Amino acid sequence: MSSWGVYGDENLLSLGVFLQRFGYLLRLLTTTPYWGLICMLQFVSGLASFLGLPLLIPVLEMMQSNTVSVQGGSYAKFVIPFLQALGLKFNFNSMLFMAAVLMLLGQLLVNASSLVCTFVKEDLLAEYRKKIFRAYASVDWQWLTDHHSARMYHAVVREAEQACEAHMNAQRIFINFFQIAVYLTISLRLSWQITLLAVGVYVLLGLCNAVNLNFINQFAEVLNQKFKQFSNDAVSFQHNKKFIKVALLGERFLASFTHAIDQMCQLRKRQMLHVELQRAWNMMSTLILLVVMIFFHQALSLNYATLLLILFVFMRLAPQFVALADVYAALDMSIPVHKSLQSHLQTLEDHREKSGSRAFVPGSALRFEEVSFAYPNQPALFSNLHLSIEPHTMVAIVGKSGCGKSTILDLLLGLLDIKGGVIYYGQIPHHELEKDSLRRHVAFVGQRPSLLDGTLRENLIVAKPSATKQEVLDVCRRVHLKEFIEELPQGLDTVVGENGIKLSGGQRQRIALARCLLLAPDILILDEATSELDSESEAVIQNTLKEMRSQMTIIIIAHRLSTVKAADKIYVIEHGTACESGAYEELLARKGRFYDLVSLQH
Repeated sequence: MSSWGVYGDENLLSLGVFLQRFGYLLRLLTTTPYWGLICMLQFVSGLASFLGLPLLIPVLEMMQSNTVSVQGGSYAKFVIPFLQALGLKFNFNSMLFMAAVLMLLGQLLVNASSLVCTFVKEDLLAEYRKKIFRAYASVDWQWLTDHHSARMYHAVVREAEQACEAHMNAQRIFINFFQIAVYLTISLRLSWQITLLAVGVYVLLGLCNAVNLNFINQFAEVLNQKFKQFSNDAVSFQHNKKFIKVALLGERFLASFTHAIDQMCQLRKRQMLHVELQRAWNMMSTLILLVVMIFFHQALSLNYATLLLILFVFMRLAPQFVALADVYAALDMSIPVHKSLQSHLQTLEDHREKSGSRAFVPGSALRFEEVSFAYPNQPALFSNLHLSIEPHTMVAIVGKSGCGKSTILDLLLGLLDIKGGVIYYGQIPHHELEKDSLRRHVAFVGQRPSLLDGTLRENLIVAKPSATKQEVLDVCRRVHLKEFIEELPQGLDTVVGENGIKLSGGQRQRIALARCLLLAPDILILDEATSELDSESEAVIQNTLKEMRSQMTIIIIAHRLSTVKAADKIYVIEHGTACESGAYEELLARKGRFYDLVSLQH
């Protein structure tokens, strides 16, 4: 249950509920940048209004009869020393000038605080979005793969903005509440009867608003959950658009989206209905109060000048109260989203990737010793895995589908945590390794490489922006890509489409491989990276890899066993361990498990 909204049979007006809401409001206020400056501007603004408005009483009395009453004279006596200090005489012009300066100063400071709030909102929004991206960049890989990617988009696009609105609404509530307090204090100096009546009316309205805001908060909670699910479905549709189109599932998805959109629309309408009803009864109550005040002005012993000033005060007060109610309603709508984002950021922090402090040394050997691993709620994938990868050699890992070949790479890269045993990086055990220091020296190409929605050149140099055109063309030649580029109308500046949708699978793999070679990494990992290449292209790339193994360690995973003939060592994975290891011809001669796999492919 939300600590802001209250549901069920709980007492809406209980002290505990009030303290909960007030505490949350204070946290929002004090965690907003420059909140102290905003409070100071409001205080000075309120002081200026508090001093300036009552000075209109002697001004109005002078306009009517050129005389000043006892009440007006008390204000005049207060300001006369200031007029004398400025070299001004006490008269109609000087009093009007002083009142105008103070009131204008108060209004300008209100505007200044609003402008500061606007600037703070933009800075806060930028910081929230940066924080979300930073949190996702450092989160544990296993946790990340178990959660929908749409959650991040929802957090960045909608929740970050709504969370900022919560901070700003907290500031606006303070601003409006402070202004109301100032105007009520001025009203109290003018007429305690009118002020008491106004306080009674506004307290009653506040109680009505508290009940109404509970409904607004409930709608906001449900609406945010609907938005999360909608974002997830939209991203899923985008990722699977080809399958959906070919399988004629578009109408089914459209019906689901239409239903979700209609639900969110109805929720939003009901939410806005409660907001507008609240706004209407606030405005009408204030209007009735003003009419009653005018009708009973003689019974309340209000002279013309005092009545006019009270009306002026309440004409300023009424919009502030309505604005306060509106902002409070807006806060109730944004609080659930703010709480959701804070909870999500805390979850990301709780699942931050753990890393050691010792930096990887390029050229180090890699060793798996008695490694065991199991995915959550699944049987053990590895129980006693031994591997040794010497620097500047080509090592292949083969085996049937599902035996854990790609998982070995994830363990090596520190993306997954082993359950037992040790992985050594030179002399550094895995739990002491600073993982990013390893990844800086690794280049990875998967079976389905990721490409940016940009040009061919942008995809090639994304990890090395300083690469020259000649360097780019050289690596393209080494992966059999140069002729393809020359045939393109814009050459390297050809747009490849979202994730390379305009390219074939083989072209995407060669681009990814060229991108890695451009980095000249210490370790090159190829996970089925040539599976979609034609025989000619694969032969060219195999020759390139043979030439480069003296410069880097190359680790290959392949189903097509003809691609690993040049490997210095081949590991055959089966039943959670490396059942065989050796060179290609050596393993064939043994006529063991590797021989069986090769025979099946032939």
